[in-house]
Order: sequence, then C-alpha cells, then structure tokens
Amino acid sequence: MDSGTTLYTSYDRHYARFGNVRPAERIFLPALYHDYDRPWMKGLAKDAAILDCGCGYGHQLYALSKMGFTNLTGIELTEGSYAIAKLELSGMADVEHAEAFDYLRTCPGQFDLILLNDVLEHVPREKTLEFLQLIRDALRPQGMVTIRVPNMASLLAQHSMYGDFTHLVGFTEFSLTQILDIAGFVDHRFVSLRPKLFLNYRYPAKVVKSLGRFALSVANDFLHRFLYLLRLQRPIPTQFGYNIEVYSGKGP
Repeated sequence: MDSGTTLYTSYDRHYARFGNVRPAERIFLPALYHDYDRPWMKGLAKDAAILDCGCGYGHQLYALSKMGFTNLTGIELTEGSYAIAKLELSGMADVEHAEAFDYLRTCPGQFDLILLNDVLEHVPREKTLEFLQLIRDALRPQGMVTIRVPNMASLLAQHSMYGDFTHLVGFTEFSLTQILDIAGFVDHRFVSLRPKLFLNYRYPAKVVKSLGRFALSVANDFLHRFLYLLRLQRPIPTQFGYNIEVYSGKGP
C-alpha cells in the first residue's frame, strides 16, 4: 500500500472530527428543498444518471433520492465512509468502493451529471487536467459537472486549505474556470451559497438559525467587497463564502 492510499484509508477519524454525521442525522427533511435545491436540477429528469464521485457518507445522494431522483451512483475511496454510505443509501443508490481515476475509465458516456463535492482540491496538480478530462469523457453529450471546492478568495482561506492535510490544490473562481476551460467544459455558472431564508414558523429554531446565517453572510460579503476595493483588486471576486460551487456543461 503506497503512502497516498494510506492517507485515505485512515481518513475517517479526521472526517468525523469536522462534524460529519450520517445523512439521516444531518438532513432536515422539512427543509430539504430549502437546503439542497440547486439551479442545475431545473430540467434534469428524475431518472437522469447521476454519479457522486467521492460521495463521503452519501449526503448529496441521500438528498437527491428524497427529492425523487432514482438513477444514483456513488463511489468512495475511504473504507469507513464507504461503509456508512453503503448502509445509509441502501435502496436509494448504488455505492461502490472505488478509486475515481480507475472507475471513470470504465464508464465513458455513461452519466448525465457528475458531482464533485470537496474532491478536486485533493487531486495532485499534475493530475487535475487528466481527472477533469476523465470526468468529461464519462458524461453524455448534454451532461454537466458540478464542483464544490474551498474558496481561496476568502479571508479564512488558509483554514479551508490547511485544515486538511490531504488538500493539495487551492482554487478561486478564476482558477477554477480556467482549468475547466482547458479541460473543455463550457458555460460555467456559479451557485450562490448565501443561506436562503427559511420561514416555516412551525420550526422556530430553524427559522432563527436561518435568519442568523443570512445576516452573517451579508456581513461577510460586505467585508470582503470593501477589502478588495481597498486593494484596488481587478477583477473583484464574486464568491466570498467558505466554498465555491460551479456547474459546467460538457461542451462539444
């Protein structure tokens, strides 16, 4: 077993330390669409073939299943996360214990959507382009990829980057679209990660938390924009949260 494999097979304690819990414990079903609805879902058929590449405990697939999507697959390298995802997603998704590069080579043109949540920052820089090209090859002609990575334009970017020893590459919205361009993806659209207001007053604790998170997000955006203006930064970033999320088309 090489050192890289050892890092990921021993990753589970770190993953849990950062507050990750099983999907059924984390996902609040009355606020499912409030918390998990994304622009790329619009027009996406419920039977679209979706792959979550590096699915962790399976939170995204669990949410998609509860929202009515039926053709779901997840792959996960770390043994503990895979075991939890396999159990939590029983009857909802096919989950395989697999290394992403090897798996993607076996399924050209198979998926309508591939999810990369907190994955790309773990890929060595010299393999990033190859990885994205394998993702693109695994998509059907009108397919999409959606990517979430820590945001290096944030004031707290060092915490995002160095809070995990296995993080290898950092991205801003500009470098992320740059590498997506090079890999052949088109029509990059950023997802607003500002918390949405949840105003279902049958759940007052959730409403209060939603209002607080929204107010903090507005203050965070104002602070970042002000500091970038002070530095005469051009272009000024548009994404200031902990993460960046973008979705792109496969292209011609």
